[in-house]
Amino acid sequence: MNKRERPFFLHGGDYNPDQWRDYPDILKEDARLMPLAKVNTLSVGIFAWSALEPEEHRYTFDWLDETFERMHGIGMKIILATPGGARPPWMAQKYPEVMRMEADRKQPLFGGRHNHCPTSTVYREKCVEMNTLLAERYGRHPALLMWHVNNEYLGRCHCPRCEQAFREWLRRKYGTLKALNAAWWSHFWSMRFSDWSQIEAPAPHGQTSFNALRIDYKRFMSDQVIDFFKTESAPLRAITPEIPVTTNFHEGGFLDYNAWHFAREVDVVSWDNYPRWHQDRTRAMPPLNTGATPEEADDGSGLDVQSEYRSALEAAARFDMMRSLKGGEPFLMLESAPGMAQWFWHPSQKEKGLPLLSALQAVAHGSQSVMYFQWRKGRGNFEKFHGAVVDHAGHEHTQTFREVAETGECLERLAPLVATRAHAEAAILFDPDNTFALEEINGIHNVLFCRHDSGYWREVLDYYRALVECGVTVDFVAPDQAYDGYKLVVAPVCYMCSDETGRRLKEMVQGGGSLITTYWSGIVDENDQCHLGGFPGPLREVTGVWAEEYNALAPHRSVDMEWASGAVPGLEGVARIRTVAEGLQLQGAEALATFTSGRYEGQPAVTRNRFGEGRAYYLGAKLPHPHLKTLLAEALKQAGVQRIHDFEVPTGVYVTQRSGACQDYLFVMNFTDEAKTIGLDRELDMIWPEERKMSERYSVPPFGLIVLR
Repeated sequence: MNKRERPFFLHGGDYNPDQWRDYPDILKEDARLMPLAKVNTLSVGIFAWSALEPEEHRYTFDWLDETFERMHGIGMKIILATPGGARPPWMAQKYPEVMRMEADRKQPLFGGRHNHCPTSTVYREKCVEMNTLLAERYGRHPALLMWHVNNEYLGRCHCPRCEQAFREWLRRKYGTLKALNAAWWSHFWSMRFSDWSQIEAPAPHGQTSFNALRIDYKRFMSDQVIDFFKTESAPLRAITPEIPVTTNFHEGGFLDYNAWHFAREVDVVSWDNYPRWHQDRTRAMPPLNTGATPEEADDGSGLDVQSEYRSALEAAARFDMMRSLKGGEPFLMLESAPGMAQWFWHPSQKEKGLPLLSALQAVAHGSQSVMYFQWRKGRGNFEKFHGAVVDHAGHEHTQTFREVAETGECLERLAPLVATRAHAEAAILFDPDNTFALEEINGIHNVLFCRHDSGYWREVLDYYRALVECGVTVDFVAPDQAYDGYKLVVAPVCYMCSDETGRRLKEMVQGGGSLITTYWSGIVDENDQCHLGGFPGPLREVTGVWAEEYNALAPHRSVDMEWASGAVPGLEGVARIRTVAEGLQLQGAEALATFTSGRYEGQPAVTRNRFGEGRAYYLGAKLPHPHLKTLLAEALKQAGVQRIHDFEVPTGVYVTQRSGACQDYLFVMNFTDEAKTIGLDRELDMIWPEERKMSERYSVPPFGLIVLR
């Protein structure tokens, strides 16, 4: 894979022997329990700076030496972390500049984690010093498998050092103030700058409405954090070039920073996965935004909008994103909860079957690991009740321990799948800059992005769900990459669309591919300036429409649209539109559906345009899920995208595929608390949970998993 092959599925998790140095019997017991749990890999040292350097330049590596020898003795592999995610108290006391400053320009007191300044020269020097010592001491140890740099990069700093670095970043990007003022449209509100020193970082008591400045600050901070990671990684790469380097992306962090750019700097992408299982819909992470009532959204299936199935689809999308970041290479799931996540509003244990199912879901999407936070529950402090393989009782006779051992057994059974990959012919365009831009605008985003189910990522999830339910594997693509390897690309809410991105999509369609794009696309360029000449800007020619205006529907209003008879197989009659509608004018495209009420009565709502050898669809309304799914199914068929299966799959179940040189493997996953029946179209070999032939119909148990060959 990268530098050092991993010919097995990694199974294990975060191990904190530094917290148990005064309990030698427990450390000895860990060595007995690990083989019983069928774990083979441990992440060590993630927040261990105080244990490694309790005072400046006084190092205590003895406990880590012992850990390496003890774990190597029982056959464990170690992913050794660098401790930069949480600096020790002595450092913050002696060097206050290492601490991050909030947007209000207040520096918080010492505490927590992930609150260091990525620009601080002192902190960079301290990280390099520590990481050099770790690489020199453990870089040749046979148990070392990989470097784990820092932990879950999150947040932004607004200190004077970052602000000055921002000005320097702007100088490099724009060259002159004249160019910057032009790109930022800074004559608005008399904001034209005449000196670089006048530019300030965004602040709640300062620049709050300067869209271009705020977007560029997010871009700068993304680059700055990536540069900080490169600084931390430099001694590891210099001293141990054969050992791969990774860092664990956080579910919020991959939206804080440009994940495509970050992924270029790691040898393998890693991810921490915490779906909101069993959470109350009013308190937990918001549901997917369907633009319809739950009944309309699921076509009468009765699924609660905060069901495990919805949580599973969100996790699936993130898995596919992680796999896509390095062109389809396997990724690692470095954290997941073996039991409950204590910081959820409802800290529920996973229902029977879900521990194995949720673990193997990662493997189904291309992960080469199932790793947990954590191996043993801490005795005190903030995460002492968070799920762990070993409970406070300290033995193997718990349900969670047995569930982890079962997962280990399954991974051993599925060992031949390590060499398999996922292959996709359909992709979703995901642009981090689009995230930055949509967070800053006023207008339609008040409906799309300021509700309980808000966000650009939420919009993306609607289209991801429809594609998965159509039975295809989905990749994610960056705006600056080639699309010629895909037969269909979906670009939802492509608000920030540069001329170059428009050209790439146009060439993809002209060459025979299909494009699906939506309302509020092609609005601004990379500088957040509106495209002139009509929307959707660079996508106007390929879509064959002019989006004359948009209408963000008030909560008490809705409009109807009607499908043209025979235009899309399976779509007839009227659909109720509740969120967004656009007034479209045809300029070469054909209308697949037309508004039949409201301001745009008689105007197209959904269009299709033949362009070159391909097709481009434009959705001028946010469709209810059943309509969106049927439309995408037809678009996939017309584009020639092969389904990974043709058998009957009920709602709440979805299927993924990993392919090898000679064989394909299907993961059939039931994310509901009811048994679900699938109808097979041919005889297949089941390899989990048992080995036997399977044909016709099969009942997948609640939260059940079957793997077919």
